[in-house]
Amino acid sequence: MLEPKERALLLALSETEYCTSETLAKAMGVSSRTARTMVSRLKDKLNKNGADILSRTHHGYLLQVSDRQKFNALCEGRVHPKRFIPSNGEERVYYLLVLLLCQVEYIKLDDISAELYVSKYTITGDLRRVEAMLAEYSLSIQRRPNYGIRITGREVDIRNCMAHTLTNYSSMMPDGGAGYRQMAQTISQLLLEVVQKFDLHFPEINFRNLVNMIFAIIHRVLQRRLIPLPQAETSRALSQDLNPQARQAAEWLADALEREFNIELPAQETDFLALNIAGKRNYGSIEPAEDENVEIAPELMNLVDSMLESIYESFKLDYRRNFLLRMNLGQHMVALDIRLRYGMPVENPLLGEVQLQYSLAYALAEQAAIPLRHYYQTVVSEDEIGYLAYIFQLTLEQEKDGFKKKNVLIVCAAGIASSKLIAYRFEEEFAKYIDRVYMCDVYRLDQFDLSKVDYIFTSVPIHKKVTVPVIRVEDFLNSSSVRIVRNILEGCSTSFLSAYYREDLFFPHITGKTKEEAVFNLCNLINEVLPLPQGFYSAVLKREELARTDFCPMVAFPHAYKVLSDETFVAVGILDEPIHWVKNDVQVLLLISIADKENPELQKFYLSITSFMQDTERVKSLIRYRDFAWFMRLLCGGSNTEP
Repeated sequence: MLEPKERALLLALSETEYCTSETLAKAMGVSSRTARTMVSRLKDKLNKNGADILSRTHHGYLLQVSDRQKFNALCEGRVHPKRFIPSNGEERVYYLLVLLLCQVEYIKLDDISAELYVSKYTITGDLRRVEAMLAEYSLSIQRRPNYGIRITGREVDIRNCMAHTLTNYSSMMPDGGAGYRQMAQTISQLLLEVVQKFDLHFPEINFRNLVNMIFAIIHRVLQRRLIPLPQAETSRALSQDLNPQARQAAEWLADALEREFNIELPAQETDFLALNIAGKRNYGSIEPAEDENVEIAPELMNLVDSMLESIYESFKLDYRRNFLLRMNLGQHMVALDIRLRYGMPVENPLLGEVQLQYSLAYALAEQAAIPLRHYYQTVVSEDEIGYLAYIFQLTLEQEKDGFKKKNVLIVCAAGIASSKLIAYRFEEEFAKYIDRVYMCDVYRLDQFDLSKVDYIFTSVPIHKKVTVPVIRVEDFLNSSSVRIVRNILEGCSTSFLSAYYREDLFFPHITGKTKEEAVFNLCNLINEVLPLPQGFYSAVLKREELARTDFCPMVAFPHAYKVLSDETFVAVGILDEPIHWVKNDVQVLLLISIADKENPELQKFYLSITSFMQDTERVKSLIRYRDFAWFMRLLCGGSNTEP
């Protein structure tokens, strides 16, 4: 029987005219060398079925049929089930990753090369990228002469990698993922029964990840690769980490899986299944079952205290007595504790949006994760930090609701109908900030009692002197106007920000080819204006080692890992050329130093700076004009078109 690519090659050959390897290569979408290799393999198969491929120097290849009946039987034979064959380098890398994860024995590069119709040299290059992906799970590729290659590492890490890979790349399996999809559907149905029977709750992404982990468990058990949990860890898991509900759910599910897939799950596999259920379930946002208590162990609340203390030491934001935040973090830690202790990663599909849209919350979560890293002696992934950021963003929003609501006056030249439209838009966009909205036209402004309002928003010039701030907005509140209004209602103003920003600490041109050099040069410039405490530069670099500060494009906000200065300030440095920081190219540095004293407006300060960082248009405008007054206007949400 012919493979799909062999059939395609046979169609490209002719019985009457020679075809060069270059012609065949173009037809097949491969290199000339690969085309010659494919011809050689097809020739071997044809020789047994009444045909041959003749070759002639400078002419190419010619199909010759000696036994038409045998040849036709071969061509008309049953087609192999469709197999996935990667068509480019990107697909090939993930195909190799899936292939090695699903393989127990060694596999030779020659066999992989023959299967994918590419050279060993190409496969060797692809494997370097595969090794980089495996390293994220503490796995590596073992090479043995005359045997081939295979993945090596802890069994739990292999399963974690397999579960994550199958979530995104199951179509790269040799059968195109057909077997996986059928098996995953059955697992999903069984897991749904468990959810209903034991009243469990999983976020959707965790449910899918758990399905893939169960697939990995079954796959590895069939390959006789069992999870080797040490006796001490097993004992701890049974006595402390696994509440009765998770344990009972795992035992019921294990029995169902054994019946469905005709396998036997040893006790340690049931324990591993129970740990995954406990580590991926939701303890916080859904009410627990009536017969279950969600217990937060004292050591977990001690960790929560350390997390909030770490935030206070670095940001001087005091959430240490915020009861709701402490409880939300404590509930979250119940499952996170299991994941970190047993190395069970989770995915956060909205991580990029969280880093960009909730920059302050993510920065707080990064700082809170530092004590976790020390306690568990493991890396806290960005995905986990993203989930922590949700909790901190909720706190920021709740505290925002505590702002004093403002009364505003809408002044419009086009009459009362136009004013009403703007007023409705204000009420829709800024309901959490506004108590009352008044309207009048510019000609009746003299008769209006301005003592009733905090701000005037107008689409036309007001020439008379008034006693409250006047803010110009567009008739139809475009995105720039919305941002300006929101910042004003939240309390952002140049007078408020002048306590943190100084023109003599604004440096429009700094140099540096690395982040270390750029920070060093900026610190030297600051030191000429404001003497920095001993060890300040080292403290900033130490914070960079603990967590990155470039999760918004073009901007980084380096800061010391602890409070060092007597004065709160922000130094703004604009690089002449962008440099690669950790994940983003950066050209604007906002170096922050917080003094060791109480400041009730710090949260408002952080919100204003992260709002600026999230707006790439404002950042680009600062890079373009490099002016302090312009920066202050941009910081308050001003238009970014021109100074």
